[in-house]
Amino acid sequence: MNRRLLTEAGPFAAERRRTPMTFALPKLRHHGRILLLGCGSVSQCLQPLLLRHLDMDFARLTVMDMEDLAGTVPETLASGARYVRTEVTAENLDSVLGGYLGDGDLLINLSWSAVRSHACRCRWSGGGVTTTSPHCSAADGQRLKMA
Repeated sequence: MNRRLLTEAGPFAAERRRTPMTFALPKLRHHGRILLLGCGSVSQCLQPLLLRHLDMDFARLTVMDMEDLAGTVPETLASGARYVRTEVTAENLDSVLGGYLGDGDLLINLSWSAVRSHACRCRWSGGGVTTTSPHCSAADGQRLKMA
């Protein structure tokens, strides 16, 4: 590439430096519930993005963690979301997730424990729930949908 073209100022260079490049993305409409497992650093980074890019009643958003980290997500809670302090284990998996998820709902698994993530995606068969996990493979997702 011609280096001169990249560094050449041009008549509108000052204006380009002052004007941030922004564009509006349409919000995604979600009619179901969302269960966000985990409230660590990744979850705390995701939550403002959910608030910004989802068009939904945030009273249907639940953040669940075994630690009391509600103080780290005040904007999410101010939007109407709930914070639930519960530990998900292999023994209580069905009862806990079943109380927060059903057909058309979204499970976002950002829990810190790969063992818990594996248990959630492989053992729970909650019907038409979409699950996402950093530890989830396509085959596991298919098993969840077919279970």
